[in-house]
Amino acid sequence: MKADMMSHHSPAPASPLLTNAYAATTGQNRRTLDAIFRHPVAHNLAWRDVVGLLTGIGDIDHRRSGEYSLHAGGEHILIDRQHDKEVTTDNLIKLRNLFTRTGWAPDAPPLHPAHPSPATIIVIDHADAKVLTLAGSEDDLPHTSAQGEELHHFVHHIKRIGPDRDREETFPGDTQFFSRIADAIGQNGRIVLIGHGKGQSNEAHNLCNYLQAHNKGAYARIATTLVADLSHLTTAELLQLGRKALM
Repeated sequence: MKADMMSHHSPAPASPLLTNAYAATTGQNRRTLDAIFRHPVAHNLAWRDVVGLLTGIGDIDHRRSGEYSLHAGGEHILIDRQHDKEVTTDNLIKLRNLFTRTGWAPDAPPLHPAHPSPATIIVIDHADAKVLTLAGSEDDLPHTSAQGEELHHFVHHIKRIGPDRDREETFPGDTQFFSRIADAIGQNGRIVLIGHGKGQSNEAHNLCNYLQAHNKGAYARIATTLVADLSHLTTAELLQLGRKALM
């Protein structure tokens, strides 16, 4: 059994018992959130740290007008152009309101339901994708075997004219394939992506990019992405890989 870790956009929650999205955030992103919600208002919050935070949990675009367009958790705001390295007070207040509405405030509602959902394992290559779930809830991961079940199996109908060299162009077949997978992902529980190959040839990597653009909620729940020799692993072994990645 062979699998390697691929880098991912942000650390996953270490435990399903974390109280909310704020508590699930660690490292520099947690320090940035602390600064955003500090009372009195922080006057030394670096703009680059805000960009790093939004890159992990949302999107940020610099418009021609000089404004910044921020997206997070289905919400959208515009803030004034940053002329200095530190965030202005007006922009900081807008950021605080944005993260409060989207559940990233310290007093936000619980991240996980009262009965934690099973973790989801997505095994994907160019031919097809399987959406698997681990038996039991995430609370039971250290105690259960690698049992689970297959929830969905999607075949990738590839219809392409010419190579997709830079992945900037998304073929209709790819979009439909990723969209069907995204629709099958539940609303709770962490996600492990398992793919094959490197770079743009790895469909797990491409699915991750699709979710970042079209399903922020699912993207934020991705714990890690693994590379494995899918042709030589059984479903039980794939579930075992996913379980170990979540522990």
